[in-house]
Amino acid sequence: MSTSAVPYWSIRFEVPPIAKPTAEAAMHRLCEVVSTFEVRTGGPWTIEGLVPQKPERGELEAVLAQMAADCGLAASPPLQIQRVEDRDWVAESQRGFPPVRAGRYFVYGSHETDPVPPGRIGIRIDAGQAFGTGHHDSTLGCLVALDGLARRYRFAAPLDVGCGSGILSIAMAKTWGVPVKACDIDPVAIRVARYNIRDNGVAGRVTPFVGKGLSNRRVGRIRAYDLILANILARPIIAMAPHVAARLQPGGVSVFSGILAREAQGVLCAYRAQGFRLIRRIIIGEWATLVLAR
Repeated sequence: MSTSAVPYWSIRFEVPPIAKPTAEAAMHRLCEVVSTFEVRTGGPWTIEGLVPQKPERGELEAVLAQMAADCGLAASPPLQIQRVEDRDWVAESQRGFPPVRAGRYFVYGSHETDPVPPGRIGIRIDAGQAFGTGHHDSTLGCLVALDGLARRYRFAAPLDVGCGSGILSIAMAKTWGVPVKACDIDPVAIRVARYNIRDNGVAGRVTPFVGKGLSNRRVGRIRAYDLILANILARPIIAMAPHVAARLQPGGVSVFSGILAREAQGVLCAYRAQGFRLIRRIIIGEWATLVLAR
């Protein structure tokens, strides 16, 4: 992954405080670098992201329209797109991403020179075009959940839905030493995931592919998995509840994140209706990670 200086484009808009977590999560899935700051105390928040190619305004407006609908806003926020000065933005962003420690996991960028601490599982991930560096609270919650599960469970067939950068697939492959399937609807994310999977030495264990959730034929047969993880958003997690129930083995476990804490009860209701029970709830900041068992 080159860090040479390239022209970048800024995507910038303001949202009310209630919409900040959802808007920030949406931007993390689109941009290499995301920053937020409060315009005034109790007032709106400015969300800004950087991308290496000129973005399509229509696609961004569609994302913001969905974000506004999810948050109950009357209208989408005005969108500003502009080219920014040529600088080594990737290198600068890497300096802003210190290593993440989550239980047995140590997530670090390629710019780090210190060795992985003894007894930790090292995962090397650079900030890039796919979501998942371990710094977002939803990804951190998943790593904490996997660390806890590793103390009690042995899994043989995990699936990562919406794998992004591949960070959680890599974590599962390194923790249990078993084959992991990883899917994402974004071809760019899969390209980034393939790089990270090779870079972390688990190319023989993790199989990444482009696919829409559990309805994709490559996901495979009924009752194929004993661990299904999805760090996406509450709405698609709720929608795929019957599919998770169909493909998870009896006694299997699911880990869900990308869920705002206020949305967690809706997710739980959908899965309890499918015969799941809550075994752990992790709250980090405004985000919830739910660990459920059949």
